[in-house]
Amino acid sequence: MYVSGQIPFVPGCMSALPCGFIGQCYLAFDHAMTVAAAMEVTSDDIISAHCYVTRDEDVETALSLEVTRGRIPDHVSLRVITTEE
Repeated sequence: MYVSGQIPFVPGCMSALPCGFIGQCYLAFDHAMTVAAAMEVTSDDIISAHCYVTRDEDVETALSLEVTRGRIPDHVSLRVITTEE
């Protein structure tokens, strides 16, 4: 399964969650897991995750999310890519 384009929009109103970068990361990951659950895929089935950020200073924060909230299982390879030029 390949899930892409999980953005931090609140369902129903299509606006970004006004809680900053970390909250938006949580919401985007929750959206991805909702899609996975609908396809009967569990977190045990996930082997890698890529997170694209627009600012270099968000890379370290994005990498720390797997530790701080436990949303990404330990066995998943997380890669954070910045689009800033």
